[in-house]
Amino acid sequence: MERVDRNFVGGSGTYGSLTTFQVFETSGVGFTQIANAKVPGTWQLTYGPSFSGGSLCLTFTTENRNVSLGSLERLNCVPRFFSFTASPDSVDALNPPAAVTFNGKGINDLYGTPVLAYYNEFGNIVASTSSGQLLYENGNVEGISVNVPDISQVYNGTYTVAVHNVNADGTWEIIGAATMNIYGNPPPPPTGGGGGDECGPPPPPDQPQLPCNQS
Repeated sequence: MERVDRNFVGGSGTYGSLTTFQVFETSGVGFTQIANAKVPGTWQLTYGPSFSGGSLCLTFTTENRNVSLGSLERLNCVPRFFSFTASPDSVDALNPPAAVTFNGKGINDLYGTPVLAYYNEFGNIVASTSSGQLLYENGNVEGISVNVPDISQVYNGTYTVAVHNVNADGTWEIIGAATMNIYGNPPPPPTGGGGGDECGPPPPPDQPQLPCNQS
């Protein structure tokens, strides 16, 4: 949950009368509409985590913006995510190594072994693992070595591997991510389109039949 504090600094203020407000963004859509705000003018915008936690922001940022009637102001904050690196960062889907090391900050196993989830370009999890060993350097956790999950059905491509700590209630909290290239398992070619009466094998029951050329 993010918190937004806004204060009218100055300007003509032709429209509206509201000069200050505080909003907690909980809609999940990432924006909030404010009615009757005094515009046009300069507003001081402060954006950051709410008191209840669970925010994607690490700390507050404050800036002045020139705001007009109906404008959409995109607010930025210092992210709490850390950048991780994977070693190796390129893995054969059909012959992966026994383990991959992810180096980065913020990992802990206070409530359970961290969970690593592999996301495709559509934001879907294609594989995950919670089996791993924390790696220490000078007494500090600097990474984790994890078993590679079953990725034999994962097609070639670049995937985002998100690192999550486990909360006391069992939920996952993302702390960072790395990129990984998976190869060795190209996607099947599309069926049909070859001309004549050859349409290829029928698709699975839950997939639509693609059109094909028939003479």
